[in-house]
Amino acid sequence: NCRRIGGGFHPGEEFNAKHVAVTSDGRLLFLAAFWDGSIRVFNVLKGKLIQTLHRHQDVVTCLELDSVTNFVLMTGSRDGTSMLWEVVTGVGGAPVGLDPKPMHTLYGHDAPITHVSLAIELDIAISGSLDGTVNVYGVKEGLLLHTLHPPAHATVSGLHVLYLALSYMGHIAVYSEAKGSGEYRLDVYSVNGKHLCSYRPPSPLSCLLTAQDFLLVADIHGNLSFRHIFGLSLVSTLPLHQGVRSLAFAPGCTHLLAPLTDGSVAIIHATFPEFV
Repeated sequence: NCRRIGGGFHPGEEFNAKHVAVTSDGRLLFLAAFWDGSIRVFNVLKGKLIQTLHRHQDVVTCLELDSVTNFVLMTGSRDGTSMLWEVVTGVGGAPVGLDPKPMHTLYGHDAPITHVSLAIELDIAISGSLDGTVNVYGVKEGLLLHTLHPPAHATVSGLHVLYLALSYMGHIAVYSEAKGSGEYRLDVYSVNGKHLCSYRPPSPLSCLLTAQDFLLVADIHGNLSFRHIFGLSLVSTLPLHQGVRSLAFAPGCTHLLAPLTDGSVAIIHATFPEFV
């Protein structure tokens, strides 16, 4: 059976995977990008809207659910702030919605937020912005720990952060573009904010995903590459022949799912040497 939910998205916000999060048990769906600046929570089985929350002052541009515990949702907005929300559980620990009051509101950017990510086990939440910076916060206290700036050797000003990825060791991968200049950058920082390495992709990237000590990188032309997160050296490349919209692992990391721009989904056995 297929259910259609959502609607009312802001016309200036291109809907994509950054606007969607689902609990690991498949019960709750969180959506962003609505014209009224809300985030909405749906019961997946019933196809029913169960919550509409208004806390941001502008359109919510991205969200992410903590993948380990599913206890915290992070949202980012055009208003330049991010928020951390507690996922409320019911009988048996099943998720039933969000606490209407955010745990923390995170400040520090001068432009809209473009991507957020968090790792509860590391007590880290990060946000990237059109101002070209990445802010690193503590989840428990909601305090700004430090700000990542483009490395000093970056040749072009006006970089916009578009995608982020966090490794299990706290390494932060940042993809940035300078609009109209053809400048594309992939940078990796340590958990303490030290710049470790850079890579200059030949074409725009469309998503990032970490897997153990590796970084999966997809571009708009359908090239999926596997790189060591330490140094960003290339391990292997898999051509998918269509632009990749997002990347996600199936439960147990047995398969990698890659929705493509032609509407299909590539399902890849995660048995590459780099995952062993």
